[in-house]
Amino acid sequence: MPEEAPLEEKISDLDSKVQLAASERRKISQDNAQAINELRDCIGQAKASREARDAASTEGKRFVEEKKAVLAELARVKAALEELDKSARVLEALVTGDYGTLKRKADALEWALQTECRSPREEKLVSKQLQAVEKMLKPAAGLDGKKTEMRKLSSEKRALVERLRRLDAAIDADFAKANELHKLAEQKSSKANSLSRKIGSNLEALGEKRDTESELKEKLSGALEEKAEVKATERRVQAEKHALEAKSTHTSMKERAKAIREKLAAGGKITALDMQVLAQADE
Repeated sequence: MPEEAPLEEKISDLDSKVQLAASERRKISQDNAQAINELRDCIGQAKASREARDAASTEGKRFVEEKKAVLAELARVKAALEELDKSARVLEALVTGDYGTLKRKADALEWALQTECRSPREEKLVSKQLQAVEKMLKPAAGLDGKKTEMRKLSSEKRALVERLRRLDAAIDADFAKANELHKLAEQKSSKANSLSRKIGSNLEALGEKRDTESELKEKLSGALEEKAEVKATERRVQAEKHALEAKSTHTSMKERAKAIREKLAAGGKITALDMQVLAQADE
């Protein structure tokens, strides 16, 4: 038994180490499984962020192209307005009022010329005034037309300017969104790289833990076999001891039986115990 104590301690120590190694291996394995799941999520989120970024960037670029077209149209409208303004200024120098006012004035002078003039001198004066007014009617009509066209172009210009404002806001929003999504994609990619390195390290550590656990199990198995051999040896030794004791007892029994028989032959009396010894010796 004293020899078994160190062996039992060795087995207990190895078993504890095997359990610890298995626990550490399971912990690393669980940590790695969690890291793998996180890696899948990060890769998926990075991909989704890049796709959303590209969509926002594409939309922003589409608005930029639309803005170019609007700017070109606005430039055309501005140029047309400038030309109309120049023409209008020339016509304004030729007239003293708008077409409607001048037309009414011409009609009034025509009426006066036909019905109200009382002398040739007065007719000549009114006629001269009428000619001056009629001379301004065509430029005035042209001026009114240009002002009407200018109002239309000015309305178009305001609409284009408002469209530009909205396009600028949309472009800023789309590119800001694209930038944020790009940053998010970069963060997820960076985390995915970190997780990949962690998984690699965990796999290496997992292999080491498995090797350690396997080595400890082999040692434990060897110690258990050694214990079994010790037990078998103890049982064999005990059996041999019992056999020797039984043989010695049988020899002693035969010698006592011989003495009892000699006693009987000499006419001596024997006891019940002696009878039992004789019976056992004859077995």
